[in-house]
This record gives sequence, structure tokens and C-alpha cells, in this order.
Amino acid sequence: MRYAWGVAYAFLFAYRTFLSFLGETVVSNLTTLGDSGTYASGGFSSLSVTFTDILLFQHSRRFATELTENLGSVFNALFLGNTLMVHIAFQAMAFVGIVYLLRNVGSWQRSVLFLLFLFPSFSLWSSVAGKDAVVVLMICLLSVQVVRMIEGRAYSRVILLISLYSLVVYKAQYAPALLFLLVAIWAGRNVQQRTFLVFLGALVSLAFLYVFRERIDALAFQVIPNFSVAGGTTRPPFWVQEFDVFWRAPYGMLLSFFGPTLEEARLGILQLASFVESTILLGMISILLISQLARAPFFMFVVSATTVFWLIFANYPFGVMNPGSAIRYRTGYEPLLFVCLVSLLSRRAFLKQLRRDFTNRGRRAIPALAERRALSKGQSAA
Repeated sequence: MRYAWGVAYAFLFAYRTFLSFLGETVVSNLTTLGDSGTYASGGFSSLSVTFTDILLFQHSRRFATELTENLGSVFNALFLGNTLMVHIAFQAMAFVGIVYLLRNVGSWQRSVLFLLFLFPSFSLWSSVAGKDAVVVLMICLLSVQVVRMIEGRAYSRVILLISLYSLVVYKAQYAPALLFLLVAIWAGRNVQQRTFLVFLGALVSLAFLYVFRERIDALAFQVIPNFSVAGGTTRPPFWVQEFDVFWRAPYGMLLSFFGPTLEEARLGILQLASFVESTILLGMISILLISQLARAPFFMFVVSATTVFWLIFANYPFGVMNPGSAIRYRTGYEPLLFVCLVSLLSRRAFLKQLRRDFTNRGRRAIPALAERRALSKGQSAA
């Protein structure tokens, strides 16, 4: 079995490398690949943010851009200006994270995740130079620590903190989902009334939508100018009236995850391919949910459902305006989304946690029992 997975990993690397080549030579001529060309072309840029800004997450978007540019410059210098090799280097970063995640889940979960990671759009966007490859690496590193924590296994606090900080710098909108997930898992490991506390925490987190409704509404309208309808596939403004960001959230969240509609799929081969891929992906997710929910513990369901909600809701303003942007932004959070659907809903993880809790309570109970017995013997002797 170990040999078989070694072959699978080699195939995955070759497949992703081929997509790096395809992205550089073919796809880039059909559509824009974000700022991939800039990141691959080299040219060091001095960091314009201060150390205090970095610590306080100020100007984090600019910092992430400059950091990725310098990373691309290092790769560009290392490979003597060969931009294809720069793309492959970024691909390898994401590949390391993906394999690290696959090696830390059960055999059934590994097989399902492996299939999900083969989807072309995810592999393409995480196999070219850019922030997406870095985000995939970090989200996979964090996901492994989450899986280890939920199963009661040893985990690396250093990797957890580094990946969490990097993700908040690169994708600040991930923060609500990540913070809720980590707090919920901490509660699951340290609080006996874990299910009630996590359910209450989920309700409290959703209440923040009302508390900050005006701020969220204003931020949503600020996204619209970043998309030009003249660009071709960009949609008209999705929010027109006040608080449309909430009233239209269910449909907007679906669009931001799915990408092109059936009507948009007729505009070109890339839109059609994305539509077919998203249809298959949504079908697989639906099958996973149906098969998992019947046996999923309520605690795991609340943790997974709330995390997935925050992942998609916080990202939907960035993906709803353009189907291509939807597919691209989906790439970054897909690994954690898949982990929530495949690993966290698994009854196996919950049973492991229960066994750990039972063992720990037993260990704590032994000294107390011995003390009571010794006291009882002393009273009898008296």
C-alpha cells in the first residue's frame, strides 16, 4: 500500500507539473492568470511595510504581494530566468502541503481527498506562480494540525501559528472561519460540555453578522469597483440596495463557489469546462454529505458546518462578481473545505477523541482513587 501511494504521489506531481506547463503556454493565451506573470518574471521589491505593520496585520495585502514577488524573484534567479521552472517551483510548494495532508488522514479519507485534489481548476491555480500556491501550502499545513488536534494526536504549535499567521496575512477573510475552528477544537479537547459550548459559539459567531451589518455591507459595495463589466465575463453589480449582501447571500455564496452559470458556460470553452467541473465537484460533495451526515456526531457537524459557512460567506463578495474569480478564490480554501467534509465529519475522528478523553480521565482518577483508599485504611486502623 505504501508503494502504491508513492506511485500516486509521483503521478500527482507529474500531473500538476504538466498543468504548470499548460498554464504557461496555453491557458495564459486564453485568459489572464491573475498576476502570475509578474510573480514569475522576477525583480525584487523592497518591503514597504514596517515590522509593526506586520505584527498588527496592517497593510497585509500589500505585504503578501511584495512577499510573493520576492519569492518569485528568488526562484527566477535560481532557475536563471526560466519562468516555467518558477511556476513548477510554486507548484512544488503547494504539492508539499497536499502530500503532507494526505499522509496525515485515514486511508479512506486519503483516497477521497486525492480524487478531489485532481480537479483541474484547483490544480491549475495552485500550480502557477502566485499567492494561491502559497495559500494552498499554508491551508494544508494548518489542516493537518486541525486533524491531529481533533483526533487527540500530537501536533506542532509552531506550524499551527506560522500557517495561521500566513493565512491571515494572505487571506484576511479566512480569519472568522479559522478562529472559530481552532476555538471549537480547543473546546472539544478541554471542555466536557463540548457540544453545547460549540453550538452556542456558532450562534454567537453568526450574531456578529448583525452587530457588524453596516460595516460588512459597506465592504461589500467597495468590492464592486474592482470588477469592470467591460471585461467580458464580469457580472453587473450583485448588490444594489442596502444589506443586499445578506439578503442575496444564499444565491451569492452558491455562485461564488460554483463559478459560471449555464448561460455563461456558452460563452467559451473555459467557461464550459469550469461549469462541467463545478457540476461534478458539487455532485461529489453532495454524495459525501449524504453518506457522512447519517453517522456524523452533532459536535462534528456544528464545527464543520459553521467553518464551511464562514469560509464561503467571507469569500463570496470576491467571487460572485466574476465566474473566473470564483474558481480562483475557491482554490485557496478548498483543502480546508474538503477536510471539513471528509475528515471532521468522520465518526472515526470523534471516537478517537472520546477514547483520548476517557483515557485522560482514567489517568486523573487513579491517583484520586488511591488517595481515597489510603485515607479509608488509615481511618480503619484508627
